[in-house]
Amino acid sequence: MSLRRLSRSAFSSSATIIVSALLIFELYRFLARSIGIDQIGVWSIVLASAGVVRLAEIGMTGSVVKFVASYLGAGDKQRAGNAVLVAVSVVAITVGIAALALQPLVQWLIIRTVQDEALTSIALALLPWALAAAWAVSLVTVLTAALDGSQRTDLRALSMVTGNALQLALVHAFVPVYGLAALGPIQLSFVLVQALLLTGCLLKVARAGRWGWPRWDAGALRQLLRYGTAFQLTAIGQLLFEPTVRWLLGVFGGLTTAGYYEMANRALVQLRQVIVAAYQMLVPYLAARFGEAGDEKARTRAYYEKT
Repeated sequence: MSLRRLSRSAFSSSATIIVSALLIFELYRFLARSIGIDQIGVWSIVLASAGVVRLAEIGMTGSVVKFVASYLGAGDKQRAGNAVLVAVSVVAITVGIAALALQPLVQWLIIRTVQDEALTSIALALLPWALAAAWAVSLVTVLTAALDGSQRTDLRALSMVTGNALQLALVHAFVPVYGLAALGPIQLSFVLVQALLLTGCLLKVARAGRWGWPRWDAGALRQLLRYGTAFQLTAIGQLLFEPTVRWLLGVFGGLTTAGYYEMANRALVQLRQVIVAAYQMLVPYLAARFGEAGDEKARTRAYYEKT
């Protein structure tokens, strides 16, 4: 991967975040006008609560970026495909089990947080959709990481923006008719479309690169788990922070406060992500450049210091 391609990937990542931010801005503007801030607060509590199940990803996303790029850098296309298959399979199983196991706890937390009988019933009806969407988001993150590791950020960007545009279109079409209850099916629908688009893009990359047919690889699984567990402590903090803040806001500040927090927080996260997304492209760049060599710490540090 050349510096020119790295620059193109970084620009593509940041441009995707900017376009997505504009779509999300219009999404929340429309929701605020259509269903009100209180119901946005309810949806944010449900969505954040369901997101707790993603703790079961066990750091696979970071592992996939690193090892797909490393294997491709070393010319081992078979193991690159194996790593993607292993990661998708493990995440699908572990997050699925977590969603089933944690559903009663999440239901209890939503009941204690929303504290409005009418809105609580809607929130509980939305929860299965949100849990299914959280499971699908976990698969999307792995597929996204695989495309990043393959240095095909352009295809990843196209898939993500298409999914966000579809979400906005579905919200405009169904929320005025069905209200807050429409957001669950909409969330799951657009995430599944993103997953299908990313899968198609990854298959295209694999065919073009003449990857071997992927198969189960116990060695790749061990590497993915060993590397991924290093991220898990950070992931736990990140994934528990958002629902905890929303639960506290719902209990002590009310749903309106939770709704305003949701919109303000999304705006700040998207702004920060414009910068972060560009720097994240260094991971596949350096991993592909050094292959599977583990003795390049000084050179890696030099790259990061320069950047």
